[in-house]
Amino acid sequence: HGDPSIALEGWLLLSTGFFDGPKLVQDQLHHHLSSNRHTGFFSALQAHMRRAAVDLVEHKKFLERQREKTLALKIGDGFSDMTLAGSDGASAIGSGLTAAAAGLNSTNPQEEFVPQGHILPVLSAVRWICSGPHTGMQNLMRTQQAGEGSVDMIQEIVNFMLQLEHELLDAISQGNKQPLLVAEKLFRALRVLVRGPNWHAFHTLLSTKIFECIN
Repeated sequence: HGDPSIALEGWLLLSTGFFDGPKLVQDQLHHHLSSNRHTGFFSALQAHMRRAAVDLVEHKKFLERQREKTLALKIGDGFSDMTLAGSDGASAIGSGLTAAAAGLNSTNPQEEFVPQGHILPVLSAVRWICSGPHTGMQNLMRTQQAGEGSVDMIQEIVNFMLQLEHELLDAISQGNKQPLLVAEKLFRALRVLVRGPNWHAFHTLLSTKIFECIN
């Protein structure tokens, strides 16, 4: 149907049948994906990776909004407590801040961040498809026969890692384990893509200069 989510889920369903499984199935999948008729699969992977990168930025903004609401409520409660000392002005300010924060929450009282990208399923798909390792699938993940439309999943993963790097220190300090989990899965996916060793894939990884940012 042209929807990257549907395409990805379909291929994931197929790939679950051969996790570390029969090479024959991987060979057949490689044969089909090598055709220009199936380049939409790689475009779907790329689309989800890039959407997940946007999610990183939007999630950070979401957390900032949540902190602002919490702070406004705390300040409002603080001013309201001052009424015990007889400060009508403080009471008015406190009521105003509390009402403003309540107004923000009332727009979506159960607001939750819903990511639009699916980074973990994408990384799982890459690992499953290339397991073995399957050199043909490793190479196909770097370049396809689609010319200008070719997708390099090594570069896509590295690009995501570089963006995620800025979030890791905040995640560690705030006890947020999700970015750390994603970072671990990113490294695992890269490992599968170059395992063998696949020197062409490893040289591609070296050219991204990822090792300069490894710390």
